[in-house]
Amino acid sequence: MIVTFASMKGGVGKTTLAAMFAKYIAQADNKEVVVVDVDPQQGATMLLLGSGRSLRDGGTTLADVLAREQAGRVPVDALVGSLRTSPIVSGVSVMPA
Repeated sequence: MIVTFASMKGGVGKTTLAAMFAKYIAQADNKEVVVVDVDPQQGATMLLLGSGRSLRDGGTTLADVLAREQAGRVPVDALVGSLRTSPIVSGVSVMPA
């Protein structure tokens, strides 16, 4: 299942809704959930990984993967390698923007 929360307007709760929906699906349905944070502000990343954690801690981000693979297809292993397991919500992994 792929679920997207999108709106051109800012401040409508997309990030909070996406993070809380991921938490609900992971906990209530006992599913593994991947949140792909494409917002450069990385709000979902901070909510799910912890705001005190450095987002540039040497880990690969979605932007890194896409910049490196501009000319061709993005290999799945590069995307999977950028996933970080949430220490806050069991069953949720995050791909930082």
